[in-house]
Amino acid sequence: MAQLYDQDFYLWIEETHELLKNRKFDELDLENLLEEIAAMGRSEKRELKTRLVVIIEHLLKLMFWDEEREYNQRGWKITVTEQKYQLLVLLQDSPSLRSYLDEVFLSCYKSSVKILAAMDNFPINRIPETPPFSLEEIINE
Repeated sequence: MAQLYDQDFYLWIEETHELLKNRKFDELDLENLLEEIAAMGRSEKRELKTRLVVIIEHLLKLMFWDEEREYNQRGWKITVTEQKYQLLVLLQDSPSLRSYLDEVFLSCYKSSVKILAAMDNFPINRIPETPPFSLEEIINE
C-alpha cells in the first residue's frame, strides 16, 4: 500500500477505503493515512482563512476606496456574498472550525491590509489598524 500511495494516489484512496470498509486494519498504510487525515484538517483551515481574507479585503474596498467604488462595487459585493456563502458552507460542514476563525481574524485582517497596500492608488492611509467590523458582523450581515 505504501508503494501505491506514491504511484497512484487515487487508487490508494480507493484501496484504503475498501480496507477500512472491510475492517482489514492490519493491511492499511497507516503512516500515509495519518498524514492525509492531518492534511485534510490543514486544508480546511487554510480555505477558511483564504475566504476570510478575501471577504475582508473587499469590505475594505467598499468602505474606503471611494475613487473605484462607483465602477467596482457591484463586483466587490458579489465577491463578498460568494465568499461568505462558501465560508458558511465550510462552517456548516465543520462547526468546530468556528473558534478557529476567532483565532485568525486579526491576522486575516492584517493580511488583507497588506494586499490592499500593494494596490496602486488604494488609500491605505485611511485603513484603521484595528478592524472597523467584527467577525460576527462579517458572518451575520
